[in-house]
Order: sequence, then structure tokens, then C-alpha cells
Amino acid sequence: MPAKPGKEQPLLNAFISVYENDKWAGADRDWVDEHEDGAVDVVARRSDEATLAIEHTLIQPYPHEREDFARFARAFLGGDRDRSLEIPETLLRVDVPAGTLRRGDDWAAVAEAVRDCIRRSLLTFPEGRSDLACPPVGGNGTLQIYRQAIPGHEGRTIFRRYGAFDIASTIRDALTRKLPKLAETQADRRILMLERDQWHLDHTAIAAGLESLRSECPLLASIDEIWIAETHDNRDIVLFALVRPDGKYESVYTFAGERLLDRRDQLD
Repeated sequence: MPAKPGKEQPLLNAFISVYENDKWAGADRDWVDEHEDGAVDVVARRSDEATLAIEHTLIQPYPHEREDFARFARAFLGGDRDRSLEIPETLLRVDVPAGTLRRGDDWAAVAEAVRDCIRRSLLTFPEGRSDLACPPVGGNGTLQIYRQAIPGHEGRTIFRRYGAFDIASTIRDALTRKLPKLAETQADRRILMLERDQWHLDHTAIAAGLESLRSECPLLASIDEIWIAETHDNRDIVLFALVRPDGKYESVYTFAGERLLDRRDQLD
């Protein structure tokens, strides 16, 4: 069924308003996926009938990262503070393997089992990094523990996640889902917009991943440009950068909300 209005619309509107030295600023914008199932996000049409199609997707550290974080936040980051997991004058960081909370699991029960692992060993953790065997987390069954003394502080334990990135799989999945609809769209220019909202997913790694998949994704040849939208503070700050053959990163447009802070239409 057609999509509901997406949160990416302000981001794409900002891009269209300045793209190619403002040549598309006054173009009509048809959010095609809202009324046509399986269509691209937007087709902009200028008064001279030139058309620009854009398809947007979020690049994650590994497939299904968003779902994994949502489960993790619900199980480990919500609720009341658990002081039974704290040591006075100590900052304890507990890194849980990504993928610990699987579909169909009782997430609350798994999270409590993890907390119980920590409680049983709480006073044995050495300063610095150590590993804690904890079968409920699955996989290698290991929590990563970081203990740091903070004299005079009441003590705090925080939970985070860890895991190997699989950017290639994420990009492959994005191209499989997005390229066919973009390639089939009748337009004078087609742009694939890849959003990254995590600092450790750098531009060069995404560009290299795209290049490595070029031979198995022939539809890439039908895409005129690939851009990366680097977003911060819930998309309040956005830096648009073109994926270039030389792999060089250079922001072309920088926005704060709807305000254009900087632009560089001509790249070196």
C-alpha cells in the first residue's frame, strides 16, 4: 500500500531547494510513494518539464539495527534506576552484544537475566576493560565491562551495545530494495540519497561499500548521482555530500533546520 508522509520529506525538500545552484528551487514536488505503491519518494518537475527523481534510505551499521536498538532501549534503558547494579565511586559501562534480544523472546526476562549476571560478579570487575560470561545474551555469550573510578561520585552503571559492523550487507540490502524503483522511474535525473545518522559510519566506508557492489548491482549504472546526507540532532543539522569517484569527502550543502549555513556547488 502507498506510504504515509515520511520524516525524510524536510530533508529532501532542503536538498531540492539548493541542488544545482538552486535550479530546482521552484520545482513542483510529487511525493509519489504516498499515492503509488512501490514508487520513489519524490519526483520534482520544473517549469521547463525537466524532472528529478530521488529515493532516500537510511544506512545502518548492520541490517535491522533500528529494530535492535528499539528492543534494547525498551529492555535496558527504560524504567527506574537499578541501584543493585551500581558500585559507589565507580562508573560501570556494560556493553551487551547487538542481537541479544531476538524476535519472539521475552525481552524483559532476558534483560533481567543479564542484570543478574552482573549482580553476581559486581564486586569482582577489575579496573579497565574485562569480559563477563553471560549465557543469556546468546552468540558468544559475553558482556564487555568497563570499570572506571570516579572519586566522590555516587556511582553509576550504564548499558550500551557492541558488535561488528556489516556495512556491506546494509548497503546491499538498501540497493536491492531501492534501486529497482528508482531505475524504473521516468526522470531526466535520478538520485539515490543515503542517510547516515551515526558518526562511526563514515562517508568513505559507505563509498567503498558502494564501489565493491557495483559489479553485482548493474542498476547502479542507471543512477546519475549518489549523495550522503549526514544528519545530527534528529535531522536538525544536515550535511549533504556527493559520493565521488575519488572517494573524497566534501560537504556541498550544510543546513540547520531550514536554514542553509554553507554551500559549495563547485567541488575541487
